[in-house]
This record gives sequence, C-alpha cells and structure tokens, in this order.
Amino acid sequence: MTRILYRALFLLFIAAGLRLSAQTVLPAQSSTRSDVALWTVGSFIADTGFVDEEDGSFIDIYFEEKPGLGISFNHYWTDRFSTEVSLMTFGADLIVAPPASPEVKIAELNARTATAMAQWHFRTGARVSPYLSGGVAHISGTFDINDGVEETLDLQSNVTWTAAVGMDIRLTDRWALAFEAKRVPWNAVEEGGAAEDAIDIDPMLYGSGVRFRF
Repeated sequence: MTRILYRALFLLFIAAGLRLSAQTVLPAQSSTRSDVALWTVGSFIADTGFVDEEDGSFIDIYFEEKPGLGISFNHYWTDRFSTEVSLMTFGADLIVAPPASPEVKIAELNARTATAMAQWHFRTGARVSPYLSGGVAHISGTFDINDGVEETLDLQSNVTWTAAVGMDIRLTDRWALAFEAKRVPWNAVEEGGAAEDAIDIDPMLYGSGVRFRF
C-alpha cells in the first residue's frame, strides 16, 4: 500500500506541474548558478523470493517501505547542463510469507546512497523545467534482525550506475519545488557473504523537495 501511495503522489505532482507550466516564461537564472535541496524520499522495492530446499516450496519475500530523507547540491555549468551530488536514505521492513503460514517480519533494512550525476535540463526559462540525469552511485546499508536478539548485518557497499528523471517548479527566482524518480541497482549481500545469497533490492527512489538557488 505504501509503494502505491508514493507512486500515485508522484504522478499527481507531475500532472499538477504540467498544468502550471502553461508556457509561462520567467526571467533567466543567469545570477543563480547553484542550488541546495532538502528531500523527503519514498522508495519502491520489488518483491522477490526463494525455493525452500527442504520441501521445494516457494517462499515470498517482500518489503514494506518507509520514508527517508535527502540532501543535494547542484551546480549549473551552462543554462542546460549541471552536475549534482546527493545523499539519500531509505528503509523498509523485510517480510517473509511462507505458504500456508502467517507472514513474519524478519528484519529492517536501513540504507543510504550517495550519487554524483550529470543533468540535462529542458525549458529552463519556463516555470516547469524537466530534466534527465545519469551517473554513479555508492549504496550501502544494514539489516537489523528481528528474532528477539539484537543483531545487525552489515551489507557490502556497491558502486553502481544510476539514472533519474525529474522536474523543478519555480516559485520565485530562488525557490523551487522539486520532484524526482531515481533508479539505483543493488544486489544486497552480507559483508563477507556469498554472491548467490544476495537479495535483489534495486530500489526506485521517489523524491519531493524544496530547492534554494544562489
């Protein structure tokens, strides 16, 4: 339910932004070459599962996502091209659902990703300016085990590619609302663990935030 809500809100924000655009052209941003942004972060993590070696049954694994936070810094080298560095956190409860048995929360995922991305901006003089971006990400996290004993599993950090689509809605010359969907591939495995034991997390991160240009 949480993942559906985040996706619905994101689509509503995009629809509202497109309605606001109306070909409105604002003053150029020649004096504002950088911005910082604060984000609230939702995530979508696909369901997975594994085959029980004892009886051959398939055991479903799914995530109940939790909101996170983020911060970013963006610098414009031209009116259309910029580079951005960001840090975002996200989390989820890991739920196991054996066949014919009650589902059980077995762990809590706490993760963070740092990204460095190049961005290409469209319609930079308009009230609504979409952009595409791509780059590299460093992603890491932990699983807090829920078995009655406090135990934390550190996950191997990965360096991987990342891509995003987003848009800014200018409120004034310096303030803007920002919305973004970012893909970060990640096969999570315990530190020192075997690759075949990895869980495909591959989060899609949905961010909404406020930018301040300076």
